[in-house]
Amino acid sequence: MTYEIFFAILGIILAAYIAFRQEKQLKIQQKQLKNQEVELKDQQEQLKRLHKIGIDTRSTAIQLKSDAAKKTSFAMFLGAKGKSIEQYVCVFPVFYDRKPLPFIQAGDYHVLQVLQNLFEPDQFSLKEMPDIANDQINCVEGNVLYLCSPQANKELRTLASAVTVKNKVSDCLPYFKGVSLPCWFANSTDERHYNNEEVKTIWIPDKQEVLYSDSEDEYRAADLLKPKLKYGNCKNIQKDYAILMRLTIDDQMIIVIAGIHQYGTWICGDFFKRLFIPGKINYRKQLLGEADCLSVIWGEFNTITLKTEECNVERNYVWTRNITNNTWEQVQAMPEHKGS
Repeated sequence: MTYEIFFAILGIILAAYIAFRQEKQLKIQQKQLKNQEVELKDQQEQLKRLHKIGIDTRSTAIQLKSDAAKKTSFAMFLGAKGKSIEQYVCVFPVFYDRKPLPFIQAGDYHVLQVLQNLFEPDQFSLKEMPDIANDQINCVEGNVLYLCSPQANKELRTLASAVTVKNKVSDCLPYFKGVSLPCWFANSTDERHYNNEEVKTIWIPDKQEVLYSDSEDEYRAADLLKPKLKYGNCKNIQKDYAILMRLTIDDQMIIVIAGIHQYGTWICGDFFKRLFIPGKINYRKQLLGEADCLSVIWGEFNTITLKTEECNVERNYVWTRNITNNTWEQVQAMPEHKGS
């Protein structure tokens, strides 16, 4: 009986010891698992940081590549591929009304912002052009950008005035400092439009075609308002045309960004910005080529968001210039891309 009690107690002791060891081993394993979980979490956080660094690095690389491509395309447009861009002066119309700063039309101001983001500060300067009667004009002799049509930009008007067109024909052709143009701004009258009253248009002599702005009606209605009254009947979407021209005369580069109305100028500015980044742009090859180029730009402008909804080159309205014989050749039509 004594032996039985002894072995029973010994069994209890051994069982307790084994249980103690197992519990201790289990705690050690739980601690190891917890440490492993902490290490795994740290590794996951490290992987996340590395992934984010990778994304940021790729994004930075893509952005740098995009910026470099944009600068290259812009230099190509200016005929400065592989060379430093020369100084340009931007001439734009202003008017004064008892304020220290001049008033600038909204479309012109938008284009100015686009240009200032493309040019380096030392490559670009501004010249205000108030439309003051009998004011002597000293035209820029170096590289120049003209904003707004000749009807509004007085300096541009002295170099290439709007053509007077009646029933789609005119007694004279458009010229820019002696260089003929295949397309230009016009003051048009037509018995079928606006009771034969004069209208700002774009005229294509060879085709005897006139392009009208869809916003002409609203401009006419707003012009009848008293000063400081708001015109409240604007359509949400305004369609307009513009001219984008790059012309070389001797060693002077001349660029024109101008719409029939301000919607067209704003649209043309947005098109000019998009021209240098990847996207569906009609006739990009010609626009960025070495030859002088003149094109008609169309677009739709949202008056609620103040953004261009769509813009591109109008089909069949692109010309490149042969400087040798001073002739313009119409670029062959191509499939149209809606929007850019």
